[in-house]
Amino acid sequence: EQFSRAEWTDVKHTLQLSFPNVPYLIDHARNLRLTESGAINAYIARQLNIGVQSDPELAIADMVDGVVRDCMSMFTRLCYGQYPEMRSVYLEQQLPPKLKYLESFMKDKAKFICGDTISCADFALYYMIFANSKLEPKLFDSCPNLQAFYRRFNALPFMEKWNALEYSKLPLNNTVAKFR
Repeated sequence: EQFSRAEWTDVKHTLQLSFPNVPYLIDHARNLRLTESGAINAYIARQLNIGVQSDPELAIADMVDGVVRDCMSMFTRLCYGQYPEMRSVYLEQQLPPKLKYLESFMKDKAKFICGDTISCADFALYYMIFANSKLEPKLFDSCPNLQAFYRRFNALPFMEKWNALEYSKLPLNNTVAKFR
């Protein structure tokens, strides 16, 4: 399927977005226009009362989400930039320090990042593991806590439904990415 940047560039400045970017969300009921995945995810979670809703749990979720965003930023730069040339540098030098901290943090977590209640950060962590496992299936072999989290999250009823859909089989990135 052919991808044209014009599909976005022709309309992005007509949407009255403060920071034109994809994804974006327009909530007409509240006259709100948001960009940035994290802001959109957090807004939806608050509006639908999904997961942790107050501090200190929100602060913990935000902290972990920041680390996961760092990981995903590196992943995105690799996929759209110097893949496959920098693949080994990413997998052997850039990502492991972050994974070490996440693995340690998840050590005593029986369920989710903030305990028994899910948070937006859990979705982000799941996707980070999912995406990086596509890049290197054995990447998390030495991360039993992250593996356990991934299995628990993937076994949730809504994830079982998601995994049965064709949408779940789509590429990670669009057609201009060198790793999809």
